[in-house]
Amino acid sequence: MKSHLLFLFFTCLHFAFFSQIKNNNTNSFSAQLEFHSNASQIYEQNGIRIIANLEKCNEPSIGMEKDYIFFTFENTNDFEVEIDFDEHLYYDWICRTCENREYHKTFSMPAGDNWVSNCQFSSQKSIKIFHGSPWVNEKLSKFELVNIKIEKQ
Repeated sequence: MKSHLLFLFFTCLHFAFFSQIKNNNTNSFSAQLEFHSNASQIYEQNGIRIIANLEKCNEPSIGMEKDYIFFTFENTNDFEVEIDFDEHLYYDWICRTCENREYHKTFSMPAGDNWVSNCQFSSQKSIKIFHGSPWVNEKLSKFELVNIKIEKQ
């Protein structure tokens, strides 16, 4: 009887740890985007789709040559949600924004809404990350959206 209870205890403990690890993995979006191999990534959680697209925003007539990662947010739910996350930006493989509250984002998104941004169009709701430029030595090597929380409003 004792061995049966002990086995049951360790089995439950194993599943508890496994489910915690699994939950942590589903609440972050990590990507390394490159023009030649991987210019887009998609992340989905609780009816929210986040699409990251790497774009060259070149306007030589005004001297602009910059690359950005633009994010599209889609709420496929029939209710408003609050989205909350932290941006971890790695330039030359060093996180420059970890533990910096300035890179914590919180916003509400109405049901069925779709926020698109790119080189030609962006709004106050747009989120973009500087990727690189010929005039800047550092280049974004990786980004992570971590601690993603999506809650029904």
